[in-house]
Amino acid sequence: MKIHFIGIGGIGVSALAKYYLTLGHKVSGSDLVSSEITDVLKKLGAKIYIGKHKAENIPKNVDL
Repeated sequence: MKIHFIGIGGIGVSALAKYYLTLGHKVSGSDLVSSEITDVLKKLGAKIYIGKHKAENIPKNVDL
């Protein structure tokens, strides 16, 4: 499943992103600033966009 999160660097949303990554799902997301949390998620395989939340950052055929 492809899952995209807005605000992926937040403590709650990042926990969900990490959970879905461990289940083998493709995770992407955006946040206004880079942080240790977004760095960890990137290392786990998430595609993260930093800066303004833009519609074009959402992957095609996203499931959730």
